[in-house]
Formats: sequence, C-alpha cells, structure tokens
Amino acid sequence: MLEIEEETEVLVVGGGPAGFCAAIASARNGAETLLVEQYGFPFGMATAALVPHFNGVANPQGELVVKGIVNELVHRLKERKGGVGYLKYPFWGLDVPYDPEILKMVAFEMLQEEGVKMLFHTFASDALVHDGKVKGVVIQNKSGRRIILAKRTIDCTGDADIAAWAGVPFQKGRSEDGLLMGASFQFMLQNVDLDRVAEFVKKQPPHPMRFVLGVKPNHKRESYVRIVGDIPEKARREMNLPKDFDKFYLESIREGMAIVGHPHVTGIDPTNARDLTRAQIEGRRKVYLFAEALRRYVPGFENSYVAYIPPSIGIRESRRIIGRYTLTEEDIMNGRDFEDSVARGAYPIDLHGVSEDAGFFERFEFIKAPYYHIPYRCMVPINRENLLVAGRSISADRVAFGSLRIMPVCMALGQAAGTASALSLKSDVDVSKVDIEELRRALTEQGALV
Repeated sequence: MLEIEEETEVLVVGGGPAGFCAAIASARNGAETLLVEQYGFPFGMATAALVPHFNGVANPQGELVVKGIVNELVHRLKERKGGVGYLKYPFWGLDVPYDPEILKMVAFEMLQEEGVKMLFHTFASDALVHDGKVKGVVIQNKSGRRIILAKRTIDCTGDADIAAWAGVPFQKGRSEDGLLMGASFQFMLQNVDLDRVAEFVKKQPPHPMRFVLGVKPNHKRESYVRIVGDIPEKARREMNLPKDFDKFYLESIREGMAIVGHPHVTGIDPTNARDLTRAQIEGRRKVYLFAEALRRYVPGFENSYVAYIPPSIGIRESRRIIGRYTLTEEDIMNGRDFEDSVARGAYPIDLHGVSEDAGFFERFEFIKAPYYHIPYRCMVPINRENLLVAGRSISADRVAFGSLRIMPVCMALGQAAGTASALSLKSDVDVSKVDIEELRRALTEQGALV
C-alpha cells in the first residue's frame, strides 16, 4: 500500500513552459497548487535543453499573438538583464531571447510569489483513475514511491504521460509510418569571435534562411546576436558530415559565448527510455563532430570549445491526445475562430526531418491567416474527467502540431488550463463543463489573448 505524499486541489505534472504557466494561473485564481517536475528547475526545453529563445510570440507582421503570463515573464527577464525583451526578427516578426540560467531564477521567484508548492527531482510514474475520473498520480523520487491525490490534474509532461497512463487515446508521429521529427542538442561554445562569424555569413549568397542580427557594420556588438549560416560544402565533403549538417545557427547575449544548434538525432521515440539513452550517446557525439566542423571551416570558431551540453536532448514531437476537438491544418491555415478559443498561434508549420537522409526540414510553410485560434476542447480528453492536457500534446493533427508545438503557444495553453482548473473547482463542475465565457473573460482580464 503506497503512502499519500500530499493532497492538493490542482496538480500540475511537468514544469516546462506549459506547466509553469498552468501552475501560476491556477494559484492566481485561488486554487491550492502543486507543481511536480523531473528536473531540479523549471521551464523544460528552455532550460534543460538550452533552447535560448521564445519564438512565435508574434505573427510575421510583428503583432503579438501570445501575451498574459508570457508578457510578464519577458519584462521580468529584461529587468534582470536576462533578456532583451521583444526583438524584431525575420519571418515571424518578434523573438524573445534570454539567458537560460536567469530564466530559471525568475521562474522560481514567480512561482514562489504565487504560493505554488513545488516538488522537483520527481517523476510521475502512473495515473490514479476511478470511474473514469483522474484522482491523482503515483510519483517516484529519492524519498521513495508515493501517491499525490488531486481534485484536478493538468498533464504538462510534453509527452502526455499522465493522459496515456490514464487510458486516454493518442496519436504519435506520421500517420503513414509513425516516425517522429528528429530531436537535437543545443550546446554552448566559448571563445567565439562573433564579428568574424557574422562577416563570413554576410559573404554567403543571399537566402531567406541565412542572416545576421545584432552585429553592426562597424563591428560593434549589440547586446544580442543571432546568426544563421550555411556549413561550407567543403566541410561536409571532407568530413563526410550527415546530410542535415547543412546549416548552423547561433545565439548570444554574452561576449565570446554562443549557444549553437542543432545536430539532429533521428529515429527517437521520447516515450521510450532506450531511445532516449541512444539519443544521449549519439547526440553528444554529434555535438563534438559539429563543433569540430565549425572550428575547421567557419571563420570565428577557430579557438572555440564546447563549454556545456545540457542534460536533455531537445524533443520536438511526442504523443498527441484525442480530445473533444482535433485542431487541423485547415483550421490554422485559414485562421478559424472558435467560440471556445482560449489561445492563439501564428508560427509557421515547422516539421523537421524524420531521418538524416530527409534533411533538416520535412516542411516549413507560413500560415495564410494573421493568426489562428485554439479551442479549449483540444485540451479536454474524450474519455476522462478531472484531467486537462496543456502544451504540445493537445489534440491536433500533425501539421497543426507543427505550428502550435512552440513554447509561447504552450505557455498560453498552460495559462488557460490552470485558469480553467481553478474555475472548475469554484463552480464544482468537471473541467469539461467549465463556463467558457467565464474562462475567456478571466483569461482576458489576466492579459491573455483568446
């Protein structure tokens, strides 16, 4: 018989972008909230995988499509000199670069300010279900195996772990073969001459996916630099590099430092521990191969060295639940509105290759509308009560998923899920029966865009 670790009103499993916002929103709306996270810090891919920016906060015209808690976070990062705020950016209008370490501290502070209880270094290992209702989860950590009971559970694992263990049906990968987008490691290089890298890229033939930001013509640095360039053909030929080693990008808000991405590791199912083990081994080997190619063939990297590889590989694709509504390619392309819309998105359809031979992108395409709406029903499983799923695992077809999977949209969905869970407790109804107008009004009052 397992002991009960804790009882709470709202349990948020997964402290990534969606989970962080879900916990903040739940607590702000009056619910006792507990956040459980496997790492020793919040924000998932942004910190554990060293993804150094929030892209997709705006459409290509520069109009914000995600605000609310995201907007608060952007300003607090800038105040702490852990970011430069909203930055004009080619293709998707605005970008939000940040220092991942300062992001951790700002996130901790915001969670503590709202009174969110936190339990880190803890895995959820099973869901507790009775009569179709999710009652909590089983956890595992250094203290042992325990139970957390909750009146409402929000699955922000990014892999729909709780939903899958609770018996919620799901889809995963491409419909024709089940393959998923390649995962990849971001990594940090030190001793990079960013000015020389910028000059090298500026001499390459013009291309929409090749550019330099934040380096002035007189070589004076801005506080932020992003550079996207091509790996020379000579490097790929002489070093026999994989096909997807065709370009590099780097970001920096510190002199001499660059966060670089991202060699792919393909054939990875993030719900399979053996695949994740292989990804760690293969991914780290590819990091050093990629770094050596830059040192040999790209001016400015000659004296650079790998200073840090994050603990997690960057996962792009995993389970997608079957919810009360499935968002489609047609919905996002045409900017369809919904009566129960609780979030917006505008990021391009961004599907990376499923194999080395497939190249870097499987599909990259801008949506036709200024932005699209995401209905609340996409977070509500078809067959379970007391459970919401927020983040990249919501109910969507794979093409729509290719756009909504990015962190700002996941954060908006987390804010909606946390708010809805708290409102459902106040009204004593299941999360599937929340008053949508009340939910949309509450989100709007909190600064979110619905």
